Amino acid sequence: MTGPFAAIDVQFTPQAFLAVVVSVSVVAAIGWASVNLHRGRGISAVAQDFDLQYTVLDRFDLSRRVAPLVPVIGAADVHAQHVCYGLRSLGSDQGEQRVYIMTVAYTIGTLTRPLHRSGVIAAREHPQTGRLSLALPLLYPNGPDSYRTAMELLRANGGLRPSARNFKADSAIALSSSVQGNRT
Repeated sequence: MTGPFAAIDVQFTPQAFLAVVVSVSVVAAIGWASVNLHRGRGISAVAQDFDLQYTVLDRFDLSRRVAPLVPVIGAADVHAQHVCYGLRSLGSDQGEQRVYIMTVAYTIGTLTRPLHRSGVIAAREHPQTGRLSLALPLLYPNGPDSYRTAMELLRANGGLRPSARNFKADSAIALSSSVQGNRT
């Protein structure tokens, strides 16, 4: 053997190799969880500043509903996560609408190796039909600063006026499933 590792003659037993692979996987999983937790705490703090609720998971089946709205040609395998949500007033007699600001992860490219991308997107839900419409274009990168920018842009356009009542995830799940049932 030649090269920089010629003097190292390491022989692994299958058990030792398995232990190394498992150890590296555990360290990688802990690192990923730490980064995800840090990002979630930052986004949660921004959501509280704007009187919105926050969830890491896609409790509202937004992945399926927001996929056609992603403004990227060829975007596939769309997933929503780190969702900030709330009810917002449309005016004195116009009622309320739901607003969602979320990280959208997607892939592009099919013939070659797919590229994984993500960004922050804001959507509004129509009060009568339950359909989503794009409120802001896709913002990159997908950290707390992009969430703050999205919320400030929505507030400047009148899209983040707080509602009189608070919007909780449990009531939204029930409401979302009733709207889905009405569409079929």
